[in-house]
Parts: sequence; C-alpha cells; structure tokens
Amino acid sequence: MAAMTKLQRVVLGSLAASLALCASAAYAGGWAVTTLDPVASEFTAGETYRIGYTIRQHGETPLAGARTAIEIQSPNGPGQRFAAVPDGPTGHYVAEVTFPQAGEWQWRVDQSPFPPQPLGAVRVISGPSASTSTPLLPGLMLATGLATLVFAWRLVVYLRSGRRLASAGVAANLS
Repeated sequence: MAAMTKLQRVVLGSLAASLALCASAAYAGGWAVTTLDPVASEFTAGETYRIGYTIRQHGETPLAGARTAIEIQSPNGPGQRFAAVPDGPTGHYVAEVTFPQAGEWQWRVDQSPFPPQPLGAVRVISGPSASTSTPLLPGLMLATGLATLVFAWRLVVYLRSGRRLASAGVAANLS
C-alpha cells in the first residue's frame, strides 16, 4: 500500500471532522427536561401516589408518545418501575407510584426515547401499623364509657318522667 500524500491526509482529516460535526449536530437535539407537578410533602410506605409530570423536548416542546415511567431504587433492594400514561395536555403523564417500605429512595423519570432524568432522593416514612394506632384505643374506650353513662342517665330521666305522667293520669281518672 502506498504512503498517503499530504493532500490525502488533509482530505481524510477534513472528512472525519465533518462527520464528527454532523454527528454532534444530530445529537444536539437529543435531550429533554421533566417537570414534576406538585407532589406530597412526605411519602408514606405502602400508600399509592399519583405523580404527574410534563416532558419537554429541548426544554420547550411538550413530548407526545413517550414510553415513560417513574423508576424507584432502594439502596438495599431491587428497583421498581411504574409505567405512566398520557393525562391531560400534550406531554403530560401520570404514574401511580407506591414505595413499598420506609427509607431513602432514589427516583428518576424514564423519558424514553431520551435519557432518564434523575429526581434525587426521597425520604419515605413508615406506614400506619398496629403499634401506632393503639394510642387511640384508650380514647375510644373513654368516649364509649361516657356515651354509655349519658345514655343511662337520659333513660332514667325518661322513665321517671313517664311514671309521673302515668301517675298523674291515674290520679286524674280517680277524681
């Protein structure tokens, strides 16, 4: 094979640079931004949340037809994916997300066909359990006891007033 001339190297180098510029121009539009709707101030394990969000290509144009989902990942467990469905205006999606346990979770939006957008970490608190609901039991017992006392008192008053009326009626008939 013959050695490349200086002209051939310049042409080949220019061609490679042109291809690189074309490729970078094609990838320049390959990004999107996701904006979340307002979310709960805290998340509770086991509860389902409707998370709404809008995907905008180039940060401006709402993206229709995305294969999108919210993905969550716990540091000590497998990740989960919650597929989203279009909802409302173009580019708006909703996913129903359930964090299965308390702890710190990483979450992100899959913006397919674009790369995912990380949403950071979210702290999930424990859900209601038998141990957290037992303080209600003494209050419930007290309220039931008071209601029973009020009922008994009203029953006695009623029965006594009925006897007086019956006695008055009998006395009136005897006269």
